[in-house]
Amino acid sequence: MPHPLFVVGKRFIHRIERTDLKLRSKLKRLCPQND
Repeated sequence: MPHPLFVVGKRFIHRIERTDLKLRSKLKRLCPQND
């Protein structure tokens, strides 16, 4: 059984990565010349 903090941390990192991807796609839509 994994450590609870480890599970929470993994979920937290996963959420941050998802939000980061969303923000990046938004930025790409706003400034396509940056790509």
